[in-house]
Amino acid sequence: MKRNVLFVLVAAVTSICSGQWLERRVVIGDTFGGIGSPDGIVVNPISGNVYIESRPIQVFNPSTLEKLRGPGTDGSVVFCPPSGKGYVLRESLVIIDAAADTVIGRTVLPFAPNEYAYSRTSNRLYLAHTPDTILCVFDPDGDSLLRTIDVGFNIEALHWDTVWNRVYICGTSDTAAELRALDCAGDTFSPGIRTGLYLLHSFALSTVSHKLYCVGEDTNEVGAVAVISTDSLKSLGTLPGLPNTEILAYSPATDRLYGVDGDYMYIVDCQGDTIRGTREFDVDILTLALSSLTGTVYLGLYDTALVLVMALPTRWLARCHFRPTVGWRSTH
Repeated sequence: MKRNVLFVLVAAVTSICSGQWLERRVVIGDTFGGIGSPDGIVVNPISGNVYIESRPIQVFNPSTLEKLRGPGTDGSVVFCPPSGKGYVLRESLVIIDAAADTVIGRTVLPFAPNEYAYSRTSNRLYLAHTPDTILCVFDPDGDSLLRTIDVGFNIEALHWDTVWNRVYICGTSDTAAELRALDCAGDTFSPGIRTGLYLLHSFALSTVSHKLYCVGEDTNEVGAVAVISTDSLKSLGTLPGLPNTEILAYSPATDRLYGVDGDYMYIVDCQGDTIRGTREFDVDILTLALSSLTGTVYLGLYDTALVLVMALPTRWLARCHFRPTVGWRSTH
């Protein structure tokens, strides 16, 4: 049976004072009409509004749940705060005025990018079309392509390191997983980084513990998460207990990762690389996002009924069993 309504779950991870958590469900079939399976959730760091990467993209105010006018297309969304702009990644980049959440133009690229990393330090946007070997370096100030770089292997994912101002590039060659770091100051590469995995396809980064978490598969095609020191670019081993998990979001406020495996969410303490808790939902979790303005975690769920909005203190996030319920309730 086709499912056509999105759950958006909002879990606050910065408040530690309250001894209760509150849960609310709101029907959005008429309000957010047109939402399909969410490919991603992106928080606009300038306006604070939330973009759901559905077909087409939906935009809403997280405080009022008011639906806003979207860009009228689908694609991945990225914001570049120093330029005051955002972009929808398509055959041509759709340019968004981030303060007003309105489309202000388009610019053409040599390919349609579907992976990106943005360096706030260098104000550079790195774009790739997977699986391909070419990396584009884009200037948001001038809306112009600066250069293209052939990395030598098929790119699967990009991730920016806020501490070292690097972009990590993972992918595959004919024989193994590939991982390299690009210095954004000069667009120069480090030597290859060994992960011990056969495939790599996504990242998460702890900026507090200085670790890169690489999600992929080992030589037996079993899911694994390799841990890399971002200080030394050396392997620290493999994270146990997360065989099929996609690491999707990181909170610097708690130095924790939030990983998803179907209808389970795992909470990982990055300092000790230990699992602090697991939470089961009634439906699959498809995507996560973290607001840099509020520390709020947004979970994109896919079901037939309602939208769930949850405010949850940090200490309860690691302990409470989440299940959608009608109305308001407390854990006590």
